[in-house]
Amino acid sequence: MMGLLSIGIRLEQEFGLLRIGLLYMLSGFGGSLRSALAPGRRQTISVGASAVGFLPHVDNSAHIGGFISGFLAGFILLMRPQFGYVSRKHIPPGYEIKHKILRNKCYQDLLLVIALVLLIVGYAIGLSRLFEGSKSVIPETLLSSVFCAM
Repeated sequence: MMGLLSIGIRLEQEFGLLRIGLLYMLSGFGGSLRSALAPGRRQTISVGASAVGFLPHVDNSAHIGGFISGFLAGFILLMRPQFGYVSRKHIPPGYEIKHKILRNKCYQDLLLVIALVLLIVGYAIGLSRLFEGSKSVIPETLLSSVFCAM
């Protein structure tokens, strides 16, 4: 918890309250969704302290789901522009830029799209399984390959 507190404060100063708050909400939702869908959920105890997460008969799926959804949401919400990018609103009138530098590099845009697709597909599959119960129309192999760890 101390690590989360010290890192969380620095992240909030860097990226702002709205982005970090949304990141925490998406991570918590992903963890809760994974915990609700965990196989053998009735035989385990769900606790909130990470230190006791490795004890036997304690549900770790919420930690795993929160980590994966937070990791993917971080690619979406915490994207930084590359060095040398200048927004048009900060350019003085009459000054022209010879070489325009793109906001993001190609791999950043690719990772953003992949993370967004995986997060939306994972949440959609998880919510459909949660609301449909055992009558899920989504094949189990697709579910395990896309959202297995979450």
